[in-house]
Amino acid sequence: TRFDAPHQGLLCFVFISSVKSDTFPDNFSLPIESPNKCFVGQFKFDFDVKYPLKDGTYKTVNFVVDNSTYINYNGSCSQMGDNTTHTLTIYMVANSWYIDLIFNLNKSIASLQQTAVAMVIDNATFPNVDTTLFGNYKVEKNVLLFKADQGNSFRCNSKTIVVFDTQKNITVTLDMHDVHVQAFYDNSQPFTGYGVEIVCADDMKKDSNLIPIVVGICLAVLVVIVLVAYLIGRRRCRNVKA
Repeated sequence: TRFDAPHQGLLCFVFISSVKSDTFPDNFSLPIESPNKCFVGQFKFDFDVKYPLKDGTYKTVNFVVDNSTYINYNGSCSQMGDNTTHTLTIYMVANSWYIDLIFNLNKSIASLQQTAVAMVIDNATFPNVDTTLFGNYKVEKNVLLFKADQGNSFRCNSKTIVVFDTQKNITVTLDMHDVHVQAFYDNSQPFTGYGVEIVCADDMKKDSNLIPIVVGICLAVLVVIVLVAYLIGRRRCRNVKA
């Protein structure tokens, strides 16, 4: 696992699970083999890599994690004393590339605390890349995202963007969207569905922007209906008089 060895006297629980498939899953869940889940989540990913060319200019390549690039995923739910961590790793391109999502539980608040992207720099994937950059490349960043009380789930259909610090003149930008996640699910009983949704601010803003639009459309339709009814009434009145 990715965690330090347990200190003497501390109780450590680790659930490690992996699944192999070439179809990007609708749900990521841990452990795979058990109906009692400690972690459930839905994600869509893509990321940009801006890299230097041999002539000193830069180029940006976009990678989408889908059925054509996805390999498998694994993860673990670890509890060691006061340290509770859930890790989800999504592998791509023959397991040489992967995305790490590390969730932490702090005072009953679950959140994404760290994310990482790893890849292999070569000329086939990054045309005309500076040859001094060939080889394995990984970036990590501490974040504070997808916060929800334990027992609740977090949903955000809008884009959540993580820009990693530039290393070796390479800049990676990770885009996560259509997210629905619940870490630290009560695994003492079978998974029955996501908890109460905590909706991100961007989604709430979109919904609030839609309200006046919907109201305006309804009022416009109502005005049209009243106008048509009025015109029909006038015509009938004229016919009667005639």
